[in-house]
Amino acid sequence: MFTSKEEFEQKDGSQFPGKVFSETLLKPIFYDQKEHLFDAMFMIHKAHTKMLAEQKILTEDEARKILLVWSK
Repeated sequence: MFTSKEEFEQKDGSQFPGKVFSETLLKPIFYDQKEHLFDAMFMIHKAHTKMLAEQKILTEDEARKILLVWSK
């Protein structure tokens, strides 16, 4: 058990997120989401890129380059 704020910050850090929060919550959630949602997220990114090109927010060349990178 920590006895002071300074001792806690020395062990866990003074910035958010702290070491314990990162290791016990963020990392497991990140790897779980990466495993289960990776393909779906890239499908969304590809659709968004195509929509941006259709709306003339991206040029066709910019969209092509972005989509080419994701196809590798």
